[in-house]
Amino acid sequence: MRRAGLYACLLLCGTADATAQGVAGLDSVRSMSTPNSEPRGIRAGPVVTYLSVGLRGQYNDNIHAADSNPKADYVAHIRPRLEVRTRRRRHGARATLEADAARHLRNPAADAVAYGGRVTAHLDLDRTTRVGVTLAAQREYEDPAAPDAPGGETRTPIRRYAARLEADTRLGRLGAAAAGGVERLNFGDVAPDNQASEGENDDRDRSSARVAARLSYGLSAVYEPFIQGAYNVVDYDRHRDASGFDRDSRGFTLGAGLRYRPNGFTVAETRVGYRKQSTAAARLGPVEGLTAEIALRSNLTPHTTLDVSAQRLLRQTTADNASGFFATRGRARIDQRLWHNLFLGANAAFARHTFVSALGEREDRLFSARVDARYDPSAFLRLTADYRYTRRVSNRDAGFARNQVTLGAELRY
Repeated sequence: MRRAGLYACLLLCGTADATAQGVAGLDSVRSMSTPNSEPRGIRAGPVVTYLSVGLRGQYNDNIHAADSNPKADYVAHIRPRLEVRTRRRRHGARATLEADAARHLRNPAADAVAYGGRVTAHLDLDRTTRVGVTLAAQREYEDPAAPDAPGGETRTPIRRYAARLEADTRLGRLGAAAAGGVERLNFGDVAPDNQASEGENDDRDRSSARVAARLSYGLSAVYEPFIQGAYNVVDYDRHRDASGFDRDSRGFTLGAGLRYRPNGFTVAETRVGYRKQSTAAARLGPVEGLTAEIALRSNLTPHTTLDVSAQRLLRQTTADNASGFFATRGRARIDQRLWHNLFLGANAAFARHTFVSALGEREDRLFSARVDARYDPSAFLRLTADYRYTRRVSNRDAGFARNQVTLGAELRY
């Protein structure tokens, strides 16, 4: 249970890689090793280097997530990746470099090249204490369907830099975990809808810092209650944004919950808490309220995994005249291993985003569904297929519907 506490701290710190589906502490059948399907790598003592290049073809019937006059296109993705791992008895490290070049057949203005790198390392001070560090830098592009996306023919480029330090330990039945991180976001300028000139995104550039901690106590092998808290600071480069608001903010989260593991193939966790985010602009005011989350993962059979989750969270936003929104979300996913190297998966999700705005309430409702398949015919080749449907209904001019079909192949070593 030791790693579960650290996982929860990473979620509180808002790290990008802590949004894994399911509950920590139990592997899905999709992530389990299968015979003769794991990449071999190039080994040199304790160092292993993995190389891969993926090619994906996608049909997207609404590449800009537009509410009217959607544009369909065929998109090709080339995704090279390099990963180096080293592992000793008490320490280990991983370095990753990867890129994603997207080329559009009908809309070349939407072409984009994303790339980035990440380094993670950990040190086991003893059998129950671990410290770790993560450094990351990447250039990515904002999804047009994101709540903050300004819209337009060009996706917003984002430069993201992050550093994180974490630690966890266990003293008998008492567990403790802490994490802290800093993040820098730089948004590029893009042309909004129906405008030839570029719109400024400089008022979205910001730096943030977060710390989180969690204490747990194992009442038994089945029940483990916990308390947790986090504090964050967000500092925007511009004193005021285009609407005249000072968006600098401070906030905290407090919560308590219970981790439940009745057997070796089911684990669940529930949390209830309170979050408040105070913004410097008086008109935007503080955003506060109750938050809650429940997540369950169960390996129903040795070949089937079920994930179910529901959340009510408070998120910050840079949408016009709003400082935050309450996100109420539900999701269910099932993964099935049909053969030792053939997997099928499906999920359905619903989300309601209620924005706290100075000009009245905006509410978005999102519905999504996905069906995907993965086949590993050998250790050197992986084949994938994916269909996704997304629909957003909004009381503002932000609705859209989108279908995406993707076929992919990846060469690995």
